[in-house]
Amino acid sequence: ASLVSSVHAAATGTSSNSNWLIEDDMVDENARRRYLRSFYWALYTTSTIGYGSVGVISIAERLFAMMAMVVGAVVCDAGITAVLTSIIINRDHQASTNSRRIQCSKCYMTSNYVPRDVQDRALDYYSYTDTKLQNIDESSFLQDLSPSMRGQILSHFCFQPLRSSSLCKEFSDGAVMSLVKTMKPYIAIPGERIVEIGKESDAVYVLQRGLCTVQDASSNGTEHSVPIGALIGHEVTAARYQAEGDFLPSHGIRIEIVEATGIRSSKSGGLYMEFEHGRKSCRTSIKKNFSSSSGSGCQEAVVLKHSQPPHCLGRAVLISIKGWRRDGAHRIIGSAQAQVPHPEDIALQTLSVTDTCGKSAGTVTLRISQYELPKDEIPTTHEETVISNGYCHLYRMDAFEITKLRDYLAKSNDESSVLGGDPGAAGGGSSAAAGGG
Repeated sequence: ASLVSSVHAAATGTSSNSNWLIEDDMVDENARRRYLRSFYWALYTTSTIGYGSVGVISIAERLFAMMAMVVGAVVCDAGITAVLTSIIINRDHQASTNSRRIQCSKCYMTSNYVPRDVQDRALDYYSYTDTKLQNIDESSFLQDLSPSMRGQILSHFCFQPLRSSSLCKEFSDGAVMSLVKTMKPYIAIPGERIVEIGKESDAVYVLQRGLCTVQDASSNGTEHSVPIGALIGHEVTAARYQAEGDFLPSHGIRIEIVEATGIRSSKSGGLYMEFEHGRKSCRTSIKKNFSSSSGSGCQEAVVLKHSQPPHCLGRAVLISIKGWRRDGAHRIIGSAQAQVPHPEDIALQTLSVTDTCGKSAGTVTLRISQYELPKDEIPTTHEETVISNGYCHLYRMDAFEITKLRDYLAKSNDESSVLGGDPGAAGGGSSAAAGGG
């Protein structure tokens, strides 16, 4: 309408004895008033309303008006109507599909006397997929992609957790990538025990987003939150303990957050801290008032358990402060390093937090100590129970895939030995070949 009005205002001169300027007494008006009058005419003409309050006098004006009417009919009537109709039909179809699925599910569960609490959880899951996920099926989405693109997406979430774990330490990058390609999306519902102590677990998981709590097999059931990107499964904890000499934890590092100041909160939620020492890592709960000036809202304590005195594993505790986001793309606010004190010391350390650009992002004060675990804090087995606190998005791989890869590489090395080759080189080459499969 703006373009049409500009042409209409500019194209009409005062040399003609009969035009809309003379008819509407606009000859002596300034350019701004003429433009507004032309815009009014263009708007009601192109929108096909057609009040006719601005006259069309000369032949040139009539020709231009006909062109504007045609453009308006195509753009406004056909274009906008088609777009709105398409949107309404699509939304109507999806809403109808969702409603029918829910009604059929209710009918099935009621007729088969499914317990009421199970019915509520099933309907809540449908509500979550319909509203939060907008009916997007991640498995179908990945399946529709080319193998190369699918591998890149899975690698983004799963490669580093597998590569850095004790479970895959003997594999080459190519072999690890072959495991990544077997990962499939999995959604854990609230309260689900993803793995449980004393029960067989036939899968390995990578936590993509969501809140999970892990409990060890000690008498008091020590709990801590699972970091995003953590590897979950009995195979994982067994490999970690094997790397530490098959000894169960006997020592611990207690980290108490005393105060945090000058740390800005995430725009989409609160903050949390991740701690890493040796092969162990854990994180705090999410704090909405983490960045308060008093720092009182962030007070919390976590424990990292080890099978040997912590100072034998190095004295640095790596600390990351992250901003929680619902979509899982947690923002790194800053990082710092703390030192593990001697067993007899309890160190109060005030650390400067630096962001990814090396600039100061605030300070955090920690009270750190190491100690021998009392009897009620020593786990009786390497297995852990991981509980989903909400809808958690993970990637799942059958544990058999790891066994199958080990057997394949061992067979390749045996064949290389028979042929007189270098078993080590053959193993690396076979790993790469497995990664390319």
